[in-house]
Amino acid sequence: MIRQTIFAISNEQARYFMNGVFFEKTDNKFIMVATDGRRLAYANKNATADVEDFPGVIIPPKILNIIMKRSGDEGMAEISITEKTIFIQFGLYKFSSVLIDGQFPNYRRVIPEKQENHFNVNRVEMLDALRRVSLLVEQNSHRIYLGLSSGTISIYCEENDIGNAKEEISVEYSGEDLTIVLNYRYLEEPLKAMDEEKISVLFNDPKKTITIMPVPEKDFFHIVMPMQQD
Repeated sequence: MIRQTIFAISNEQARYFMNGVFFEKTDNKFIMVATDGRRLAYANKNATADVEDFPGVIIPPKILNIIMKRSGDEGMAEISITEKTIFIQFGLYKFSSVLIDGQFPNYRRVIPEKQENHFNVNRVEMLDALRRVSLLVEQNSHRIYLGLSSGTISIYCEENDIGNAKEEISVEYSGEDLTIVLNYRYLEEPLKAMDEEKISVLFNDPKKTITIMPVPEKDFFHIVMPMQQD
């Protein structure tokens, strides 16, 4: 869950309440969510023990990175949460951290109820093509274009000062031709966090929210707001 969410944390100090991962238990699920206001990462796990629901808390990324590096094959972890502190124990390790004080945004309002269009693509092929194109992406905007047509997706950038780059790969898509404009990091980072062979990208309109999830569907997904098209 940490791996699927931690990279989407905001670095803006003015919005300190988004500088960590939101963690809650509700409806018999443990849920972790991170957002920077332009993307959202969500993961959940079914509760396997009888644990009462608790109000959401915001966990700083530093302790989450330590846990992700140290946990390995340690097995089950014990977690205790007070009003201001989280305590975590697994194996021989014991950690504690002060929680971030603030009101996390209502992430449920961002999650689309239904998206009519989608394409499926090999995750590694998509990631490799994206990395090659990103070499010529303008590093202030990080803007890339996804040109969709039946059976093919073109991944390209248009930066006249330093040159252009374009890659084409096969996709499972049979809708109308269209273009989605994204910050390439917001696509690259979810793809790097996944292990699955195939992913699905869902959307209603190329200018509105897109959802990235594994195929078959699992217990996590990523939501990204496209950039404005020129």
